[in-house]
Order: sequence, then structure tokens, then C-alpha cells
Amino acid sequence: MLLIYKQLFETLQRHGLTVINEAGVRFDPNIHEGVVREEDPSVPNHTVAAILQKGYFLHDRLLRPALVKVAVGGPEEAAE
Repeated sequence: MLLIYKQLFETLQRHGLTVINEAGVRFDPNIHEGVVREEDPSVPNHTVAAILQKGYFLHDRLLRPALVKVAVGGPEEAAE
């Protein structure tokens, strides 16, 4: 089963599938779905603290948003 999963996943990646699986980035409601808030004063406000479920893009189309834990209570990040 694991070999079949690996082959299918590699085939999908060759055809444009990308994974949303990066913690420590700024929360983006277009690609993340915040399901848990965590009070953490050591990281900037509205930062993805953990990925609970991976999200996926197929080329430029969002197939499934990543379910994430969002850190709040820290310093505000400087405007870009």
C-alpha cells in the first residue's frame, strides 16, 4: 500500500500538485484555514504555529486549504 501511495503521489507531483505544508509563515486566509488559536508571545501575531492537515494546489488552483494552528498574542509583524 505504501508503495502505491508513493507512486501515485509522485505522479501527481509531476503533473503539477504542490503541498502546503510550511509552518512559521504568516497566516494567509486564501490558503490556510485556522482551526486552533494558540497564545504564544514568543512568535509574531498571526503566524502559522503548526500544520494540522496538509493543503494542496494543482497548478494555480487550490484543491484543499491547509488546516493550521495560528499563534496569537505576540508582537505585531512590521507592515511590508
